[in-house]
Amino acid sequence: MKVLFELQNGLWAFDLHSAKYYSTLATKFLSGQFDAKSFGEKQEAISYLANEHGEELRDHNTKQNSTYAVVELIGPVTLYDTCTSYGAETIAKRLHKYNNDDSVKGIILKTNTPGGAVAAINPFIDFAAKKKKPVIALCDQALSLGQWATDVIADHKMASNQISARFGSIGVVATFQSYKKALEMQGIEEHEIYADISDHKNKPFLEAIEGDYKLFKDEYLNPLAIQFQNAVKEKRPNLDLSVEGILNGRTFNAGDALQYGLIDSIGTMEDAIDMINVLHETKYNN
Repeated sequence: MKVLFELQNGLWAFDLHSAKYYSTLATKFLSGQFDAKSFGEKQEAISYLANEHGEELRDHNTKQNSTYAVVELIGPVTLYDTCTSYGAETIAKRLHKYNNDDSVKGIILKTNTPGGAVAAINPFIDFAAKKKKPVIALCDQALSLGQWATDVIADHKMASNQISARFGSIGVVATFQSYKKALEMQGIEEHEIYADISDHKNKPFLEAIEGDYKLFKDEYLNPLAIQFQNAVKEKRPNLDLSVEGILNGRTFNAGDALQYGLIDSIGTMEDAIDMINVLHETKYNN
């Protein structure tokens, strides 16, 4: 029910190229036509402990600062868990777990996401306020909410390759369907009656249904988009604001993202581990 509520009522920070595909899935989910089994079983874990070479450890070494945690942020990010994936609440819990594990020297957030629900940013903001060890975002895609989340929690953002890696898509979007004409064709006439002193209730949505989006933008989308922009600017002081569209939804490959300040470097898992070691000594070891 939590996911149904989120799909029905949430606002999204999502790359449009992916949004068209996932919007169709969401519509099927809400209408009861979605077969979750077609996606297979939910993965067993969203994280693991690794050695200094990035190799997964089978046995947990409890020696202080002896391991590196890898946490996955992959696919569309919802606030709550779905039947096939973990939401931001669960991912953040895993981050907190490693943040408080003395054997973990730092965390690598392995990221490949087109974005997600705006509400999903809140667990990451909460984690960032409690962070006490290095976090490196190692990214294939970090678009829209992915850009926001990695900027919020990571000390260093690294593209994992120069081929498929993309960044940006800074913006907020809402979609909804009006079933008014479909109901009318079935001979169903719907009435909504509001109290005289409730004349602003649902007004942004009612006007949007009639094609007037101004109030919806003013009250919902624009304030969130401004928050998103301000968060990126705060966390990325070297961002080249002269680049057309950099804060308005444009996406960039790894090379351009590095040049314009959307990321900090391009590297591998080993490079991310090396950066944790540097930050551990220079920033967190006091």
